[in-house]
Amino acid sequence: MVITGNNEFIATGNENKTIILYSFLTRKCECVLKGHRKRIVCLENSHDGSFIASAGDNTVRIWNPYRKSCDAVFEGHSDLVTSLAITSDNLFIVSSGNDKMIKLWDIKLKVLVFAYSGHSDFIRTLAITKNSRFIISGSLDKSIRKWDLKNRSEPFMIFQGHNDLVDTIAINNDQTCLASGSKDFSIKLWDLKNNLEICTLKGHKKPVLALAFSNDENYLYSATKDNIVYIWDLKSKKKTSEFTTLKPAIDWISNYEKCNHFY
Repeated sequence: MVITGNNEFIATGNENKTIILYSFLTRKCECVLKGHRKRIVCLENSHDGSFIASAGDNTVRIWNPYRKSCDAVFEGHSDLVTSLAITSDNLFIVSSGNDKMIKLWDIKLKVLVFAYSGHSDFIRTLAITKNSRFIISGSLDKSIRKWDLKNRSEPFMIFQGHNDLVDTIAINNDQTCLASGSKDFSIKLWDLKNNLEICTLKGHKKPVLALAFSNDENYLYSATKDNIVYIWDLKSKKKTSEFTTLKPAIDWISNYEKCNHFY
């Protein structure tokens, strides 16, 4: 789910290959967006709310919530696209998936700019630093890779340390710290400036599926496949508390991260 169009619409991706656009004010269905050939696996909102990006097969689609139309279809992946990220200036979209590739697309020109390769297994998660300089990717190959959006060649840095696949990543607001969550039940913190591992946070008894930093950057929120959100103090590097949500904890983190609002 994403809130888009300057808070005018709510968009949800569905198992039936469609995106439903609701009025934020009335909560009534405005339209059903069709085009994907498989269930919608991810939705991303542009930073200015002018468009939505979706993935639900081996394509990436750009939708205009006001015209309720598909403005572009990016084709080039040879397998399912599972992750999307949009640069802060809304000029580029990055996609990745089961073909082990990361692709950079120019939204205005509607063309592929560059294809990054290096991961040896499916890519599960993507993020872009707020200055739109680096792409961070996490994979089933247990590694996290840092890619340069300007100097497009080999990975700028490879972070290794998890004992199982990397399911989720998050970057703090000042772009100095990266958090990664893994199927090995651990969370790792990485220094993005010096490209070093900071520490490992342990406490979960299931794979870590969602992460987000608090707005003040003092805390990290984490979740597994249950209704409990863990809160970690980033100064002491310890879990300070936890709370139970009515919805799945991974949805709670995802929704509040996209709204950029934490209680």
